[in-house]
Amino acid sequence: MLKTGLEVPPANPMVTVCVCCGHEDLYIQKDFNRQAGLLIVGLGIALSLYFFSRRDPFYAMAALALTALIDFLVYFFVGDVTVCYSCHALYRGFDKNPLARTIRFEEIGEIRRPGRLDLAFSEARI
Repeated sequence: MLKTGLEVPPANPMVTVCVCCGHEDLYIQKDFNRQAGLLIVGLGIALSLYFFSRRDPFYAMAALALTALIDFLVYFFVGDVTVCYSCHALYRGFDKNPLARTIRFEEIGEIRRPGRLDLAFSEARI
């Protein structure tokens, strides 16, 4: 206990509720920049198309295999991050919450988003 009477939080507490918006709907995703991932895949495809245009299918397939290997390594070496479905707040360095699953895109529409996003969705239907 500190002198103020507050307890010291555990080293890596688990996120159960979003502190930004109060929602309990959380999901887990890899903590990797999506634009960087798309760049890696795009470069692999471009390199493969270059080798295909030069009629060298071995190197074209090798470029795709290298891209897949890089993706595989990123998947296993990059950590996870907890994200709020509602406000998209990121929580790094916390223990993994067993109730938070990987993202399910079909559930996103069922979760109400507060504020301006609700207005944007209602205006789109008019």
